[in-house]
Amino acid sequence: MMVSWNKIFDFFRLPDESVAEKILRDIGVFECDEGYKELKTSLTNLVGRKSREPSFCEFFCGLSKLLFKKIKSELAKRIEKAREEAYNEASREFGKQIARAKEQWVMEAFSQDILLISDPPTYRILKILYQEGERSLHSLKRTLNLEDGELKRRINYLKDLELIKSHYNNCEEYTISEIGEKILERRGAEFEKMISMVVDDKAYRLSLEAVGENKVMAHKLENWLKSSRGRRHLPLIQKLKKEENGDPRRISQAFFGRRENGVRHEEHIEIKIVNHKAAGERLLLEIEKNQNEKSNLKTLKYTSLREQNQLATSPA
Repeated sequence: MMVSWNKIFDFFRLPDESVAEKILRDIGVFECDEGYKELKTSLTNLVGRKSREPSFCEFFCGLSKLLFKKIKSELAKRIEKAREEAYNEASREFGKQIARAKEQWVMEAFSQDILLISDPPTYRILKILYQEGERSLHSLKRTLNLEDGELKRRINYLKDLELIKSHYNNCEEYTISEIGEKILERRGAEFEKMISMVVDDKAYRLSLEAVGENKVMAHKLENWLKSSRGRRHLPLIQKLKKEENGDPRRISQAFFGRRENGVRHEEHIEIKIVNHKAAGERLLLEIEKNQNEKSNLKTLKYTSLREQNQLATSPA
């Protein structure tokens, strides 16, 4: 490669300060660096051939000190950055490990019956989110007909177990988590049976209370409500619930006092209601049971379609 001596001579014909500044820039030393002024002076003297030997020593001693500081500072920055990245990565990994451990614990707790979902409204929240996806607190309250405190308590229970997740989109909304889906798909049928037993027991106790602890009458009331004739009266009970603002006592009085073919329902069933509050709660429970049955059918259809889609998309 040919060296252009003219360019070299032109360079050294520049004012001494300009030459010094350019050399310093080329080796990465800038005006903002500590000791720049002293380095520039010694380099100006060096290129200007003034006291060449002391200027040479001053310049390179100063340069080595400055570069050492810059290297030390850069190393410190890189070490701090690496430490921060390592900490963040460790935190992320630790968080993942905690999440995996919690998921495993929750799955094992449910599989060993340490944890159960036997409360119908809690189970319905999980099922609604499984079937319908994202729902707001207001939407769940409207569907489940629960007081704010009762609904929030159940939602917090499901959130603590990480069976559902919440996020904000104008208002707080909820979705079922992967753990929640797994629990529901693996143990949903068992929960249904357990809840059915709990509800049936509650229904019988309310019937017994409604007829003054008369077991014969309690069985008659239960059999009638579960019969096709009783089920045909569900729309009427639903209508009375709306008209009486959900008041159990007034619903019972309106329903059992209503005449059909000239005979009151109470006489048709051959019972005597002595506690209208308990009787009304029993009628409302029958509506809830009917809604649960419809929801169960919907879940079966949804699960079946989901399994079919998984089979269709899975590799042969």
